[in-house]
Amino acid sequence: MDWGNAFIKKIVRTGDVVAAIEAELNLKGDFKKTDKKVTWIANVESSLTPCILTTFDHLITKDKLEENDKIEDYVNHDSVSSVEALGDINMKTLPVGSIIQFERKGYFRLDRAFDSKTGKAGEFFNVPDGKTVNRYGAKA
Repeated sequence: MDWGNAFIKKIVRTGDVVAAIEAELNLKGDFKKTDKKVTWIANVESSLTPCILTTFDHLITKDKLEENDKIEDYVNHDSVSSVEALGDINMKTLPVGSIIQFERKGYFRLDRAFDSKTGKAGEFFNVPDGKTVNRYGAKA
């Protein structure tokens, strides 16, 4: 991570999967002006940690309910969303309660640790940052 900018010269695909990328580092480039940003980890199965990133949205879809409003009309039935992700090997030993930053996703608190016996993914809950639109593009 944080090597700098690179020019992508070639993308090798196997079906829909990117198998390799040939790139030329541009260490003098300005990351603030970079159009596309990518973060990756090596695809070494023993080094990957499955995890679930869960975000929560508002419970109602209206800023302020009026006296005659029926709450049933404004309930957000999709207030929880989860996405499966892969993290590096260090996430396998994180204790519950740890707060970490996922690059370009935000801060998350570990609610359920990775289970090394079953391989069950650890689950992280998004820590709200006060923005009106979350990092997934949904209103927060």
